[in-house]
Amino acid sequence: MKKFILFIILVVISQLAFGQTPIPGGNVSGNWTIANSPYQINGDIVVQAGSILTIDAGVIVSFEGHYSFTINGELNINGTNGNLVVISATDQNVGWSGLRFENSSATSIIDYTIISYGNATGSSPEYRGGGIYVSETDNLTISNCVVTNCSAIGSGGGMFIDNSDITIDNCSISANTAAGGGGLSITNSNPTILNSVIEDNVTT
Repeated sequence: MKKFILFIILVVISQLAFGQTPIPGGNVSGNWTIANSPYQINGDIVVQAGSILTIDAGVIVSFEGHYSFTINGELNINGTNGNLVVISATDQNVGWSGLRFENSSATSIIDYTIISYGNATGSSPEYRGGGIYVSETDNLTISNCVVTNCSAIGSGGGMFIDNSDITIDNCSISANTAAGGGGLSITNSNPTILNSVIEDNVTT
């Protein structure tokens, strides 16, 4: 599994130089397709409440700096077993701020996706949830995903869940680092976790 993840990340990095669609900071919605991939993120982006962003199988999303991806509305990431979606950072040392689900009542899905090099810094709550941060959001299913090489100076290097009863199914959360809960940190929540592996994470 680790060799496979490393191979995928190296392939993605080699493809980032051929970026086709720059995305400035601001609100995002609509459909991101493989024909316009990779998408290069050049600022903080937000899926507003009442809006929907769909990301198709095979799409690469590359953060060009330490920018955030906040979801107040609906996010559907539709990777497949043979055509994963990859969300990462061009500069692995700088990273990006991770997927941040905040106060969303919409139904969102993340399927067959690799999330890597998220880096949660700053003050509360930005320093929690390096790869995925979930707060006050129940209708989220994360399945067949890999969250790896993410970090947080607070809790939840891979993922942080607060006041949210989400579902995690058939996922790998590995090689992440945080001050508390290197792989996964859960507060005031009752998530459903099925068929998943949480291993080789570091709590500093």
